[in-house]
Amino acid sequence: MLPTIPQTKQTRYLETAGARVEQLLLIHMTMEAADERLPLAASRQFPAMALEAEETRSVQGFRMRMARHREQASTPEAPLIADTPPEGYRLRIAEGAIDVVSSDAAGLFYGMQTVTQLLRSGPELPALEMTDWPDIPLRCMNLDFRQTFSTFEHILQAIRGFAAYKTNAVLIEYEDKLPFDRHRQLRHPRYAFTEQELEQLRRTAWEHYLEIIPLQQSFGHLEYVLQHEEYSALRETPASIGELCPSKPASYELSTGLIAEMIAQHPDSRYLHLGCDEVYSLSECEACQQAFAGSRTAAFIAYVNRLIDYTVAQGKRPIIWHDMIEQCSDEELSRLDRRAVVMIWMYYGRNIESKASALTERLRRLGIEVMGASAVRCFDRLDDQNYPVIESRIGNVTQWANAAHKLNLSGLVGTNWTAVFSLGVPYGIFETTWYPMAWFAETCWHASSDTTRLIDRFLFHFHGVAPETAARLAGNYTNEDYYQLLPRILEEVRDHREVAELIAVMLAYEMALDRSRTIHKYIYRLERFPGHASERQSVLNNYRITVDALRRIKPDMTRLLRQFQPEEMADHYLQSRFYIHEYLDEHLYRPALGQHKMPRSECADTP
Repeated sequence: MLPTIPQTKQTRYLETAGARVEQLLLIHMTMEAADERLPLAASRQFPAMALEAEETRSVQGFRMRMARHREQASTPEAPLIADTPPEGYRLRIAEGAIDVVSSDAAGLFYGMQTVTQLLRSGPELPALEMTDWPDIPLRCMNLDFRQTFSTFEHILQAIRGFAAYKTNAVLIEYEDKLPFDRHRQLRHPRYAFTEQELEQLRRTAWEHYLEIIPLQQSFGHLEYVLQHEEYSALRETPASIGELCPSKPASYELSTGLIAEMIAQHPDSRYLHLGCDEVYSLSECEACQQAFAGSRTAAFIAYVNRLIDYTVAQGKRPIIWHDMIEQCSDEELSRLDRRAVVMIWMYYGRNIESKASALTERLRRLGIEVMGASAVRCFDRLDDQNYPVIESRIGNVTQWANAAHKLNLSGLVGTNWTAVFSLGVPYGIFETTWYPMAWFAETCWHASSDTTRLIDRFLFHFHGVAPETAARLAGNYTNEDYYQLLPRILEEVRDHREVAELIAVMLAYEMALDRSRTIHKYIYRLERFPGHASERQSVLNNYRITVDALRRIKPDMTRLLRQFQPEEMADHYLQSRFYIHEYLDEHLYRPALGQHKMPRSECADTP
């Protein structure tokens, strides 16, 4: 089977000649309705081939033929029938040509992505026919700009990468990176996008058949707003730094003002995600106690319904997270405005399908549409993770894709959070998450795909490393070994090498600080055995192991991070990882060891 991501649905090999890549010189494209994105995509993905594109209503659907010359390109011997499901395509390789057809423009675009991957497989392609289509209609990646994030060019590259794996939407949480107009004081002074950048981001998503779903928190998780003095009085309590008080009229004015700005800057988006998750402080102030008789559920549903009504009136379909209504009684749940989509997020455990099925059934009985949310990166009880906890993530993504397909959900998101919350410690940077993102894209498109060796397909397409090369360098490995594998195959990595180098440095950092004779594990022995010369020398040896490793690692980590992130954000990440160790070195380790500066000669006999 040819190594594509996602894996194609149906492949049938033909008893005829295939195609030589070097002989594919011309592309002829016909469209039943003009779509400038298709010839643009073809020219970008196949720059060495001449392109002819035309709109013609005499031909059904959207078609592309790659061949050696014009006559062969424009007159296929047996045209494929463009009767595909939405976003599906048919692909045939035979007699020196490649044909792709679809009943819609997006399907032809996704067929191009498959062709691009096939052309990497070798100089000769076998004769075959493929029929392919997605299992989940809305397959949504996630960009989270709350914490540290990539440079603008890397963000645009990410959008192009999402499309290459056949996802068709992106959920974006901007927080203070949105170029607010009416609430200009909420713009981040250095890292808010400009209006021109936001327009370019939207344009890039559109060109790649990606629908943007903007997320504007409007009830909880508003730390970036309520930290400002002028809005602090709107908190439910002084200590609830992220939650609005729904009883204050100015709270509704603020929420709808933020929603209005988000809508104005995303005029073509069908959906607006209102957030409304983890609103921890409810019915705690005196006004809410009186207005809602102390009921948290009543306070929540009453305020959210007002936000739903406002959003619908602006022509958008609102989405809310599910967690605040999960424990509602049927009577309480019946009061929720049914015009909202409820997005169920579940990131942990082995019972996603059964739990999601039960809640989906409850909501559907009330006429409420349901979407799902898996996580390619989340807390995983490791808020200083340097890359996703892959064992948990691929299990969660796989369970959710199967559940979403069986339940016929309209959409599934692969959330990709940058931190627990806005004021938290940053997780590993976005570029370390491409492997679980590819897993998400694979299973959303083809829920029953054979993922047994998906790691091999990913190493080939993302890093340019063939399976036999990886096996020669690393021996046996499984899907869960991706991050641990990279240092062992680094010498053969051809593509996205900086990503592989960064992950290797992160692993070295973790080894230096937690998986070897690190100083913080041994320093107690000076207190336990005071004045003992051998104990002191042993601790000093371990101190040197730790300090020398960190001295080697930090410059490499700095260099690699700054390739992906703005300098200040890279430095934020570095401080989050090194500050505590440098502080302990200055205030604990060196004073305890009597060292003003590390005397390397004392430790000459240590490895």
